[in-house]
Amino acid sequence: LTEEPHEIFVRRYSAATRPWVGFHFDRSSLTMNVALSDDQGLEGGALLAIVGGEVVRCDRAEGTATLHASTLLHAVTRVQGPAARYSLILFYRQICPAAAHRLVECSVATMDLLYPPEEGSYSCDACGDSRRELE
Repeated sequence: LTEEPHEIFVRRYSAATRPWVGFHFDRSSLTMNVALSDDQGLEGGALLAIVGGEVVRCDRAEGTATLHASTLLHAVTRVQGPAARYSLILFYRQICPAAAHRLVECSVATMDLLYPPEEGSYSCDACGDSRRELE
């Protein structure tokens, strides 16, 4: 890439804080996601993507970068256990202001089945709403 990202941050997923994120589109045209922890050492915390109409698990070693367009529907499975998952996220070509960000895709029943709300919670960094993608 020859351009500068408009937003860079580190994302931490753990069983006690941010255990998962449901299927969503990013708020930029292009996203680079760099694994700062190895998927093999985690219980859960896998990066999933919808490719060709199927859910694909993207196993990644520490240091692996995944580059994708905002049109890629993706998620992170629930982290269970003591380890945490870390990613460095770089957003390029912003397509909507943070205030307008909403995660939409799955029904409440589907999300509750995949990610039971007994432990932890999810809050969108952009809009601050909890479990907004379930509505």
